[in-house]
Amino acid sequence: MLRTVGIDIGSTTSHAMFARLRLQRLADSLSSRYVVVEREVLHRSPIVLTPYSAGNNIDAAALEAHIAGWYSSAGLAREDVDTGAVILTGAALEQDNARELADLFAGEGGKFVCATAGHALEATLAQLRQLPGVNSATVVSPSPMDASWNLMLFNAEGAPAPEPRGMYAAYSRLSVPGYFQSVGQPLLRGRDFLESDGPDAPLVCIISQSIAHRFWPNESPVGKRIRWGRIDGNRPWFIIVGVVGDMKAIADPRDGEVLGMIARPMAQMLVHATAPLDDITFVLQARGRPISESTIRETLARADGRLTSYNLLSLADEVIE
Repeated sequence: MLRTVGIDIGSTTSHAMFARLRLQRLADSLSSRYVVVEREVLHRSPIVLTPYSAGNNIDAAALEAHIAGWYSSAGLAREDVDTGAVILTGAALEQDNARELADLFAGEGGKFVCATAGHALEATLAQLRQLPGVNSATVVSPSPMDASWNLMLFNAEGAPAPEPRGMYAAYSRLSVPGYFQSVGQPLLRGRDFLESDGPDAPLVCIISQSIAHRFWPNESPVGKRIRWGRIDGNRPWFIIVGVVGDMKAIADPRDGEVLGMIARPMAQMLVHATAPLDDITFVLQARGRPISESTIRETLARADGRLTSYNLLSLADEVIE
């Protein structure tokens, strides 16, 4: 019997799984080969956002704290684990990060093997885009028709802060390049997000038409800036690169006055966000007959077994409601 751990460290998220394996020698008594005949999962850690210290550099100390917590939750000490695998994906594969992460397991030399894999989110989108009848696939948080559970409080450069709150409110969207085109939300000015809008690039955002009209009624807002939080706070400025049409949102009246929507690149906010991203929505644009739920669920499970799919629905139906 062996106790094992698998640790997945990716650009976006990280997690671990602990298991007990029972091995059996092959029938040939002289063989040195063993096969796994039984596996029992002992503990699955929560999926956490991979911590970053600056730019695209993973915070090894913070990650080490997560790993220590996972061992503790599993009721195991490091010496209790016989073997394991560390899977590195995305930013974790970069030279500086790989060296830092290797140091985390230096004390267990010989017990761990290391494997690499591609970007899970990109791989999932690629598989969805290959489904027959799919024109495009994209991802966003939260769902396109839902008001964000975490409003973005902000101030517009050059505009007085509102009293007494000191901040305006907008619905927040985290999206990827091509999202607005996929959902049919027209780009009115400027540009969409680009693949180059990553963690190390200048922070950018796209605003809805209602916000543009509120603060820049007679000029283009492209190139202007929005500050996340209070105007005199220490949160960053975002450069406006585009304006999109307004879109219906299922709002909560307790939110008060919400001026519109501010979208930020998911790649940037996975590093700069102050709260974990625990819910994402894949959006498929299909031609002809809708894609069946079972096909979508099977594709998601095949692309990434960690994904739990729920609440599959038609965007057209949501608009009607």
